[in-house]
Amino acid sequence: MSEVNQAKEQLQQALAKLDDVVKTRSSDGDAQQHEVEVESKAMQAEIDTLRQENAGLKAELVDARNAYVALEEVADAVDSRLDTAISSIRTVMSH
Repeated sequence: MSEVNQAKEQLQQALAKLDDVVKTRSSDGDAQQHEVEVESKAMQAEIDTLRQENAGLKAELVDARNAYVALEEVADAVDSRLDTAISSIRTVMSH
């Protein structure tokens, strides 16, 4: 009988160790899951921030392109006036 009792005791110890391992793994898994959730929320917040920044930069780019087009029009007008003025001066000087 003592061998049976000893076997029961060893079995109980093995089951206790197995329970401890399962609990440890379960709590490790819970901790990892929580860590992943926290990291996911942080990444989502960063993505949202970057999307807002992207939208702002797109608006600035549109404004810059519009300003460039307007500047090109002014430069063309100035170029035309200068050509006209130079042509007039040459005409006056040639007479």
